[in-house]
Amino acid sequence: MGVTASSDAAAAWALLELRTDHPLINLRVLRDGDVLVANGTAAGLGAAMYICSVASLIAQSPDTTGYGIALPRFWA
Repeated sequence: MGVTASSDAAAAWALLELRTDHPLINLRVLRDGDVLVANGTAAGLGAAMYICSVASLIAQSPDTTGYGIALPRFWA
């Protein structure tokens, strides 16, 4: 229910911003290829950094947790 409400609100906001003469965020800029590449690169690098940090936490966790590898901090 919450996901549906938030996606409906985001869609309504996007339509409102596209119809406004002076929007707070110009969504038409996102159609530009250079902007899409920059945004995609930023999202990809952010996801990679998050995955690396989670992998490091799992590698440093002790064996007794059931999911850890118990590597030393220098190796992880």
